Amino acid sequence: TISVENYWSSYDGSSETQAWERWENATKRLMPASWDVGEAYKPSGRFTLLVDLTEVVREESGWMVLVTCSDGVFEDIDMHEEHIEGNGGSASALRCDGKRLNPSLRTNKHKLIWRAPSGLSDVKIRVTAAAHSNGRFYQKSVVLRADATLQTPLERNSTHEEPSHDEETLVGDSKKVPSVEAQNLAFAVHGAMMFAGIWMLMPAAVGWSRFGRPGPNDKPSATWLAWHKWLMTGAVVAVVIAALVAYVEISKTGGEHYDCPHSQLGLFLVVVVASQPLGGVLRPATPPAGGVKSTARRTWEIAHKGLGYIILLLGCVAVLTGIDELAERGGDDAAFFHASLFVVYASLAVAVFVHLTRHHRARTNHTARTAFIELSSVDHDDDVESDAAPLRAVHKHPIPS
Repeated sequence: TISVENYWSSYDGSSETQAWERWENATKRLMPASWDVGEAYKPSGRFTLLVDLTEVVREESGWMVLVTCSDGVFEDIDMHEEHIEGNGGSASALRCDGKRLNPSLRTNKHKLIWRAPSGLSDVKIRVTAAAHSNGRFYQKSVVLRADATLQTPLERNSTHEEPSHDEETLVGDSKKVPSVEAQNLAFAVHGAMMFAGIWMLMPAAVGWSRFGRPGPNDKPSATWLAWHKWLMTGAVVAVVIAALVAYVEISKTGGEHYDCPHSQLGLFLVVVVASQPLGGVLRPATPPAGGVKSTARRTWEIAHKGLGYIILLLGCVAVLTGIDELAERGGDDAAFFHASLFVVYASLAVAVFVHLTRHHRARTNHTARTAFIELSSVDHDDDVESDAAPLRAVHKHPIPS
């Protein structure tokens, strides 16, 4: 089974990062027994969680771990940088504002720095471990309870022990894990395909449906419908590819699927986006020219259009949470750049939509006015002709005096 032990990170309970000579960012750091605090924590304290996989690793020394906490945050101290090809550090291991840690290091004993919350709530630590993407998952959960009276080793007058070297800690081959460059490439492909599907192809499909239909005086044409179908199909393909890229990459790194708002929202978007073309195929028939739409047809139109706008709205949230994920990977500058780029793009998209809407309304109103004038002219001539006929009849057949 997996065991989880909780230790003070320092002899005096300091909240500062410990110096190199104290082994804090060394994989084989051996925690002193006198620093063990069991299943307790002191609010705002800094602790080292020892996740021991020795019992489940057996013959495989390259196991990975995913750890989540319901409160508090994990800390990045670059303790895995020497094990990542390209010296990418451990910044990419942090997710969900520090509440999820998925280090790329493969070892049987993970030492993870955790900063406790300032409150007194119980904290659930959940551990998931696996050797590879197709291997069996092992899980362990522990609940840490706040204890404001918890004493540090120094306060307990314990013998001053410093962490030493643990020869029982095995370090596996981190090359089994995708390199940082490969992970970044997958992240970029995922973001680009999702953006292209929801924020480029789908708006184009909506544009053809809204502005591409022939007017009352135009020759009947189904060109707009063909473009609408193909663009929506392209959007679905792009979104599905983006989802598959993310799923495969998370599986390769041994991570847990759908444990963050971004991934949960992404899954919902994939389902809703894929349902749009299906809804188009199953749409109720359009009535003949001049006919009245059925209730089913009107309901379908409202649902189809409404889902489209909901997708665009949630797509905006997905982009922002994705940018937040990028920031958590250590790319603050890149996150700011992409956030700014998205704001500019969204602003231009709204401006184009407003312009096309006004142009479409002006064109529709002009067509309606032209038709009204022509109809009025015809009606006026008929009325004049019909009024003149009795007059001619009167003059032709005068009433006797």
